[in-house]
Amino acid sequence: MLAEHELDSEETDLNCEACGNERIVVDPDGTAACPDCRETYALVVHDEFALIETGGWTTRVTLEPSGEMGTGRAN
Repeated sequence: MLAEHELDSEETDLNCEACGNERIVVDPDGTAACPDCRETYALVVHDEFALIETGGWTTRVTLEPSGEMGTGRAN
């Protein structure tokens, strides 16, 4: 198993809420950031879903299988 610092960042299909960039980047520690405006998000992954949090609030939920992050939104 690779150490956390050996893992690469990964682009997702998530859109940035601040500027609309279509590819935010997720770091191995679960922090997601927009490469354009630097808006940051916390990514909390569970077995069947993931939560995207901004400022301590869940702003989006994705129900896609692991590794295939979609753009589902919480209502």
